[in-house]
Amino acid sequence: MTARKVLMARGLVAACFAWFALFGAIGDARGGMVTLWNQSDLALTDPPRGLLNSDFGDFPDYSAFIVSDISVPAGGWLVDRLTIWVYAPGGVPTVSNARLHVFRGATPAGYDPLAASTVEVHARAAAEGPPGVYRVHAEGLGLELNPGTWFLGLTPEWNFAQWGLTFQVATRQPIGVKSRWRNPGNGWEFGAGWMDPGYFDGNLRDFALRVEGVPTPGSAAAVAMLLGVAMGRRRLRQST
Repeated sequence: MTARKVLMARGLVAACFAWFALFGAIGDARGGMVTLWNQSDLALTDPPRGLLNSDFGDFPDYSAFIVSDISVPAGGWLVDRLTIWVYAPGGVPTVSNARLHVFRGATPAGYDPLAASTVEVHARAAAEGPPGVYRVHAEGLGLELNPGTWFLGLTPEWNFAQWGLTFQVATRQPIGVKSRWRNPGNGWEFGAGWMDPGYFDGNLRDFALRVEGVPTPGSAAAVAMLLGVAMGRRRLRQST
């Protein structure tokens, strides 16, 4: 085999390995999940400090929604699981639906929570905190988030008549900017737009949220592939 063919073969092998890394990482995102964003330093007073976050099918004008900001670094993220912590003295269903909020931007001003997609969520009693605190998570999301500021959230779809009020637990310290709260139907008569939660309590600034997944696999794998091809071409030029 000539030197030229050997170099071409090496470049091809490097490219193949890079593509296998890329698609293998995508396929195994859930198996190799890491915590991408963690603001779960819960404000666990008794009862825990929090704010209403529930989509009432039976009293829609009183539904309220919470979104919290995250900062996605260069390369982006592939998000598989989103977890919130809630205080629900009336209990919660173990499996149900929730609205998934995904908004890109420095503020959620133009985002309508009523247009959010619905996902399945699972709830279980949290090890943290007093009775009535639950972890609620949705997984298998496959959200590709580009670098920048995003607002994310989950709002359980739990009817008031069956489950009562559900409060998303606050954190002790904010990360980034403050979370935002909205009651689009204005049943609580505070206005229908997005609000600073500090309006209700100066200690309410951010809410418990955990984001899990993998850094976007295309970034590192694609660079590796391009470097492999470029090195092969460079060697070809040097050998001719």
